[in-house]
Amino acid sequence: MDISRVEKNFLLVDEKFKKLFNIIQRVEDNNKNFELTILSLDDDDIINLFYKKYFRKYSNIRHIYADNYRDFKLFKKEYNIDIFIIDILMPDINGIEVASKLRKSDKIIISSAVTGDYINEIKLLKVTHPNIVWINKHYSEKILYDTVMTLWLHNKN
Repeated sequence: MDISRVEKNFLLVDEKFKKLFNIIQRVEDNNKNFELTILSLDDDDIINLFYKKYFRKYSNIRHIYADNYRDFKLFKKEYNIDIFIIDILMPDINGIEVASKLRKSDKIIISSAVTGDYINEIKLLKVTHPNIVWINKHYSEKILYDTVMTLWLHNKN
């Protein structure tokens, strides 16, 4: 028996399991009824951990995060998303580009650590997507909560 081939197969299966487990971990709803579902897209693990810990405090909020655009599209199709939180600078796609692909009625929070570089692009996108809000990254929990609640309650049916 070729040990290296067995090890390679084990590593492939292990990697597939890790990816599946990672996706399952991102959606921790346990079949609860939620009033608000948030999908965030950010490649920064620390920011994703911040969102995860923060939104877990609220039993009426389901938070799902994606660290790449492929997973973002998958979750977007799978869940009825109320608010999107999107980072601007990511390795695989620009957050402004992602926001422009969403429906004009979607509620979007653009999150960026870059001050000023993308303001004009966000202003242009806001013309066609009126429910866009920009917040500077490394905001406090209060700013995040106030922004999410204001955006969610605005024009709520």
